[in-house]
Amino acid sequence: MKEVKGNFKLLFANSVLYLVVSFLVFSAFIGAPVALVMAIKRLQIFFILILGLIFLKDKPTKHAWIATAIMAFGALLIKLG
Repeated sequence: MKEVKGNFKLLFANSVLYLVVSFLVFSAFIGAPVALVMAIKRLQIFFILILGLIFLKDKPTKHAWIATAIMAFGALLIKLG
């Protein structure tokens, strides 16, 4: 409980950011193909890997990078198709 109280501002900011992103995804379903929206939404894993690498000095496995590349390639194919 002490950690939550100490990091309340950061947790609140993250919650608000996630809320905004969720609203943007739901509004994208209205005007875009669902497959493309889901592919782009799943690309958030790529950004999590990058931010974890930069800020947390996390070392993702080779398999995580390969899976991310496959997802990015799939999103590109959906957009081109």
